[in-house]
Amino acid sequence: MTAPTRTVFSLCLAVLFLLSNSSAASAHFIKTHDTVWEEFGKCAKMTTEISHGQGGGFFEAEVAMTKPLSFGPDQIECYRPWEFAPGRLKLRIKILKWDSAQRKYILCARSTWVTADENASKLQFDLNFAEPLCGPGAYKSRAVVKFKKNGVWIKETLDAGPHYLPA
Repeated sequence: MTAPTRTVFSLCLAVLFLLSNSSAASAHFIKTHDTVWEEFGKCAKMTTEISHGQGGGFFEAEVAMTKPLSFGPDQIECYRPWEFAPGRLKLRIKILKWDSAQRKYILCARSTWVTADENASKLQFDLNFAEPLCGPGAYKSRAVVKFKKNGVWIKETLDAGPHYLPA
């Protein structure tokens, strides 16, 4: 093999190696942010994250409840904090793991509901593990928010992932 041929061959191998070892699941962290509920200028904005953390996974959930800011006949929707009384805004994290036999994500674990002890428009918490809770594999973080509006509980979710654990 000549020197130019070896160089081209080596370059092709390097490109194949990079392509075969890159995916969203190999990223350092995956974070998703979205408005998951909206009605008459009021919104539930959520963020969820999954990363390696201590090696077994870092899972974070956050919700911010907002309402419009009015300027006479005009308004800016989903702009200022929308507070809820104690116990009326809840947040939880569900940890999902890929099950290749069922070809879908299944529940691995879930946190208890986190609620505010006082009026709140925002909740946030995280979980961090040294080892994956359900063994090595592809995981997703699912943030779940529940809030009580006009006597009715509303529930919304947001996922981040997949992400392979352990690190």
